[in-house]
Amino acid sequence: MINLLLSSLLVMNMGFSSLPNVPSQQDVDLLAKVAFLEARGVPSVTERACVMWTMLNRVDAGYGSLHHVVTAPNQFAYNPNVYPVNSHGFDFRWLARDVLIRYELEKLGFTGMTRVLPKDFLWFNGYKGHNRFRNVFDCNSTSYRWDYSLQSPYES
Repeated sequence: MINLLLSSLLVMNMGFSSLPNVPSQQDVDLLAKVAFLEARGVPSVTERACVMWTMLNRVDAGYGSLHHVVTAPNQFAYNPNVYPVNSHGFDFRWLARDVLIRYELEKLGFTGMTRVLPKDFLWFNGYKGHNRFRNVFDCNSTSYRWDYSLQSPYES
């Protein structure tokens, strides 16, 4: 919990709020709504964050703006009318804001902000209540699946 709040505290207390790339509420809502639809049944907060990092990785790979990536046909489950809070009270907007702040701080050169998915993982598919993240498009490939070996600020 303390690590999850780290990025928010950095932004509020260290003057980052004046930077041009502080996450907008629109970007937070985009990520939260997709992650809610793609991972609301996934118990791991790290896996939920990985769904968000997949979208940000696509932005970095040149697939377009976050809005374009999220709303591209047949790519992600997106519904603008979704309220991104699951039945257990988990608010995906809170996680989306944290991921976006970590993403922006990473782009500014801060290290140790704890990315939970490598930059080359652009795809995932659901399987038995979990999402399997890949750095190749072929969902049948087993040799390129993410093994969750990066440290996560979301699990203790």
